[in-house]
Amino acid sequence: MGGQRAYTEDEVAMMAAELARGKQGPRNQAAFLFGVMTGCRASEICTVRMGDVLEMDGSFRAEVTIWRRHTKRRKTRVVLLCAELVGVLKNYLGGEVVHRDEYLFARSTGKPISRHTLYKLHRRAAMKLRLRGRVGGTHSMRKTFGEGVHDHLMGLSASGVKVDPLLGTKEAMGHSDVRSTEAYLQADSEQVTAAIGSVGRRFWGAKLANRDELEN
Repeated sequence: MGGQRAYTEDEVAMMAAELARGKQGPRNQAAFLFGVMTGCRASEICTVRMGDVLEMDGSFRAEVTIWRRHTKRRKTRVVLLCAELVGVLKNYLGGEVVHRDEYLFARSTGKPISRHTLYKLHRRAAMKLRLRGRVGGTHSMRKTFGEGVHDHLMGLSASGVKVDPLLGTKEAMGHSDVRSTEAYLQADSEQVTAAIGSVGRRFWGAKLANRDELEN
């Protein structure tokens, strides 16, 4: 994880556009968005084959199974393919006839792209875009997914829906221990600064405003 932070919404769009450049741009962009929208680790993304995302009739599956031999904890898990990601993959494949045992994100040789290549591509793009903070490593994709899921579940909880945002995020990310999930959701320094400012405005700012009104 190395202290990498999540991308903002604007940064995801910027990274996707930058990665789309060049001969392998469609592959690089699709692999990046696959990570952001599924929370898969880079090593897991590299193992996905065409048959993992496509049905026998060529339609897209609703979910992808990441087999235990490819996961960090040696535990098979299932990740969902949202409609937006299916759209990305459709554009990437362009309706071409593919073999089900081919890798979804392959090199020109047919072998799978490596996690080291993904890391280099993302770091290069982040540096070119001059993104601030520790961002651009492959864990930034996973952190972006985790924070997105947690924020959504927090919103549901605030609206009265009975849901545990932390446990729900743990399930979505395939963590075996909730402490791992908590580590992914640590706020960065800018968030902490904003939070502290909001406390000051809440508990003292209003009093100052009322005092000014009384004095006037």
